[in-house]
Amino acid sequence: MSSLVTLSRVDKRMGAQRIFSDLSFSVEEGDRVGIIGANGAGKSTLLRILEGAEEVDQGELVRRKSLRISYVSQSVDFDVSKTPLQLAQETADAKAISAAESERLARISLGNLDVPDVDRPASFLSGGQQKRLQIALAFCENPDLMLLDEPTNHLDIESIVILEKLLSRSSFAWVAVSHDRWFLENAVSRIVDVDAQYPGGTLSVDGGYVEFLSRRESFLQTAQKQIDSLSNVVRQEQAWLRQGAKARSTKSKHRTRSAFQLMDELSLIRAHANKKTAGIQFQASERKTKRLIEVHNVSKSFGELAIVKNLDFKLLAGQALGLLGRNGTGKTTFLRLLSGELQPDEGRVKTAVDLKISHFRQIDDGTLADTALKRVLAPESDSVLFRGQTIHVASWAKRFRFAFEQLEQPFSSLSGGERARARIANLMLETPDVLILDEPTNDLDIPTLEILEESLQDFSGALVLVTHDRFMINRVCNSFLGLDGLGGAEMYADYEQWENHVLRGKAPKQVAGSEEAPTPTVEKTRNAKRSKKLSYNEQREYDGMEEKILTLESEVEEAQAKLAEPEVQADAESLQKYCEALDKAQTELDGCYQRWAELEEKIS
Repeated sequence: MSSLVTLSRVDKRMGAQRIFSDLSFSVEEGDRVGIIGANGAGKSTLLRILEGAEEVDQGELVRRKSLRISYVSQSVDFDVSKTPLQLAQETADAKAISAAESERLARISLGNLDVPDVDRPASFLSGGQQKRLQIALAFCENPDLMLLDEPTNHLDIESIVILEKLLSRSSFAWVAVSHDRWFLENAVSRIVDVDAQYPGGTLSVDGGYVEFLSRRESFLQTAQKQIDSLSNVVRQEQAWLRQGAKARSTKSKHRTRSAFQLMDELSLIRAHANKKTAGIQFQASERKTKRLIEVHNVSKSFGELAIVKNLDFKLLAGQALGLLGRNGTGKTTFLRLLSGELQPDEGRVKTAVDLKISHFRQIDDGTLADTALKRVLAPESDSVLFRGQTIHVASWAKRFRFAFEQLEQPFSSLSGGERARARIANLMLETPDVLILDEPTNDLDIPTLEILEESLQDFSGALVLVTHDRFMINRVCNSFLGLDGLGGAEMYADYEQWENHVLRGKAPKQVAGSEEAPTPTVEKTRNAKRSKKLSYNEQREYDGMEEKILTLESEVEEAQAKLAEPEVQADAESLQKYCEALDKAQTELDGCYQRWAELEEKIS
């Protein structure tokens, strides 16, 4: 395979800060590269250098001649007064595609990303829908190389799954900066960790995120052996220096210089090996009560949106519940029901006596905007009490990777990741029975996500977690409740079962219920209802519906895959053929879903 772009021994500074030193990196045809690293490591800068928007200070950048590059930045940067279809056609036209082909490519790209309301101004789209449109426009550019900076930010899980599919079968090479570890496991063929501790500034590993973790551990073990070996040499040289050796000869002067160089090298290696991550560690109350929250026959709606209907549910001590559902299904509202901030329309939420609940809200209410960081971290004095120990606010701030100079900084001036760390630090001062976290992972880098994940795994109280970080929710939670947006709520054995059932339309496996009230499988429940509600012909139609839907979904995916192939897009006749096949299969699939819903309605 030929190289698309290559960086060789590149240096880059931003003012006085050195971003890269002696960094080497390349992208080959067919590459699917995930870029990871701590905040401030230079990941976005690396993408801009590859795009050509940033120059290198030193080193060599070689880009293949006539290379077509599309770039998806973190922020949306298109004219929202235009419709998605107009934007997509203009983007395709700019790449010298004929008018007929540009419209086909535009509609295909918008359809693949499920962008709605293509004939209304883009300003009517939600933030997540605008993000899908931004990615669709990048596909319209028909690139050789696509660069994506945090593409999964602002996307719900369903949209991320769609993006994974599209990128996994793409004909072009792509490089994505991402903190989404499940995305990194599913979609990439190589992971590159950007960090000055590695020789050449990066650690490149073929494979997904799990393979990367294994290889990184091997590297760190080797680095520790290097530290131990170099430490022994440095101790010997320090002993020689303490003897007051006369530095008269050239040999003695050389050894003295070498000794100080070794000490500097050891100091640098140790600094990289011991880089600080946020010291996240939640405290639980250690209360012995088993039943903490009991939901009895609860219903809650907002207008026409039904959050839950007639729900019975128990949250037990030691339970880690993952709350699942598409955007708009009411997950945040459900959390507020559990915490007592909202009252149900019907039924009752019963809590244990004097129950202590700590609640991390997805959206900050803005009351801290003008508050200095030190007052956010230590609201009442210049110190905090953590696990019975008094800690000065400066030391507490350092634990969460804040510099002393930031203590007087207004909370609103902090980055998204810094605000999240500060709010988590504040929550750590509480000792709850129940910890409720609503999207705590937004804007956090992977090192911080790993520490947060470990802390939640060690938390001995009950946990309720809402997050788009599928890697975290799958590892931390031991039970899962899915909301369908129609008032239904169902228990699942794991995240993947919910994804297969809800997002991919596959039949669920055994559904896990609570400890005291096991839930029957969906299949058994449906069988019990069918015999009473459906006619013989309807029963036969219903029994074959699942297989028919799976077949049609395969036909849709096959047509979409064909339409993404460059040779098909270059052939007007083939393009027309697969467009018609896609329309036909999608129409039949929509009809099947509608009929299935009608039969389900009759059953219930």
